[in-house]
Amino acid sequence: MTNVTNNYNRNLCLPNGDVIAAGGSADIAGWDKLSKHKVVAKWLESGVLSVGKSSKKDEPEVVENVQITEQQPDEDAQKEELISQLAELGVKADKRSSVEKLQEKLEEALAN
Repeated sequence: MTNVTNNYNRNLCLPNGDVIAAGGSADIAGWDKLSKHKVVAKWLESGVLSVGKSSKKDEPEVVENVQITEQQPDEDAQKEELISQLAELGVKADKRSSVEKLQEKLEEALAN
């Protein structure tokens, strides 16, 4: 895992669904792949996100006869966070859009 810090004044929703609180840090699994995402790459380039090392491993703990599943954030919470980020960029959006569509709008707004 990689420890990622949000240097922005608002919560950020990463493309994998993880949310990092404003000014907070989180251990993010699969960072090597995620850091290549164009929105995340822009956030890194602009200093919105910074990266450190984590003491946790990127591998799930193996427990006999137990299936570990990743809990995805509530879809409404993801939408609210993306809509908030879009609003700060002057882009109008509402909850009728899918998370994927909102993420695309955010990527487009950050690219411009």
